Amino acid sequence: MDGDGVIDFDPAVYDFSVPDYFLHTASIRFEPSNRYSLTLGVRNVFDRKPPKITSEDPFVNTIANVPLQAGFDVRGRTFFVNAQAKIF
Repeated sequence: MDGDGVIDFDPAVYDFSVPDYFLHTASIRFEPSNRYSLTLGVRNVFDRKPPKITSEDPFVNTIANVPLQAGFDVRGRTFFVNAQAKIF
């Protein structure tokens, strides 16, 4: 950190750029009547791992685009179910 209060990362040591990263989600919805519906789906269908950033510093997390892991799916493939019922 220098006098302006901003932490400066040496680009020779820290490379926080990553390639493009695409995820696919699929779902199907059943509506057996006007009152009920059921949605089943899967997020990250192909179970893609997030790209790694490079860093020689062992204290920098390398499995996301920032040390706090914002912006990437770090859980992998997940499944979901959503049930709805109309009362009126």
